[in-house]
Amino acid sequence: MVMANLRSGFRLSFLAALIVFTGLALARYPMPGTELIWDKAGHLLAFLVLAFLLDHAWRGFWSKWIGLVLFGLGIEIAQWWSGYRHFELQDLAADTLGVAVYLLIQPQLRKIAVLRSLNQLD
Repeated sequence: MVMANLRSGFRLSFLAALIVFTGLALARYPMPGTELIWDKAGHLLAFLVLAFLLDHAWRGFWSKWIGLVLFGLGIEIAQWWSGYRHFELQDLAADTLGVAVYLLIQPQLRKIAVLRSLNQLD
């Protein structure tokens, strides 16, 4: 039961992060203080966090990584259509790199007992 609650927490956190990151990506003006963060590093970190949350929210299917990268592409397309933001391949590359970095560190994270137990739940 505790692990099921933890899985639900990851799911809610993932959905909340999607909403927040989408809002930030499509905002007409950046939030105060965010202009100090290098844009590409922000993309990488956002998608690293999304990959971590997604991995523990839903287990098993490899297509979730492709879906996450396609979400990044969707954000870039939405920015292009907004009229006040721009489509940047470098942003999409940073998003993809964030997912790739997560996949590289994933085996180390699986050594954490609670995450290992969560992944054996389903």
